Amino acid sequence: MEKPPIALRIVFLGKHLGHLIDHRMARRGLNRTQTTILTVLDRRPGLQALDLCRPAGVEPANVTRTIQSLERLGLLERRPHPTDRRAHLLFLTEAGHSLARELSEEVREISADLLRQIPPELQPQTELLLDSLWKAVTHQISDLSRQKPLAHGEVGCVGRGNAGGDASGPHHPEPGAGAWRSADQAGPMDQSRLPKDGTLE
Repeated sequence: MEKPPIALRIVFLGKHLGHLIDHRMARRGLNRTQTTILTVLDRRPGLQALDLCRPAGVEPANVTRTIQSLERLGLLERRPHPTDRRAHLLFLTEAGHSLARELSEEVREISADLLRQIPPELQPQTELLLDSLWKAVTHQISDLSRQKPLAHGEVGCVGRGNAGGDASGPHHPEPGAGAWRSADQAGPMDQSRLPKDGTLE
């Protein structure tokens, strides 16, 4: 039987890996959106809510609900914007920073577990291949950013309609959400927010 095209295999692989991470995070009572926001703010404190849509792969309404849930847990706090009274900047509390680092370490453990299933002599080539694939995908996204925008209402924060979402359970973005948006969903993209190395930043 003919294998699916490599692009689809990568999408399926990413989706299954996402479910594995979701399972590990659920044991801590967290979903993927909460985990992403914690790890991003640990590295880049002082972002606004809209800045988190793309790395989290969800709509603004979902980000807002997730921020509220993290505030209730004592992991995140909002501070006034220095020049815009209507806006707030987001910072982790000490407990939030501590948890974010634990989560990052857990994801590194998942990565190490995966690599251990690859023969040692192939591991360096595997990482080089992933780097090359990441550069190829970001190059295609860069090309999409120069295409004609879609009609009003066709593109939301992450390339979908503003349907919102549910922050109460693990979030499973459709293939292509966030930085991995598919060609038929993508509109103009701010390249300054595009991850350069495959991280969530």
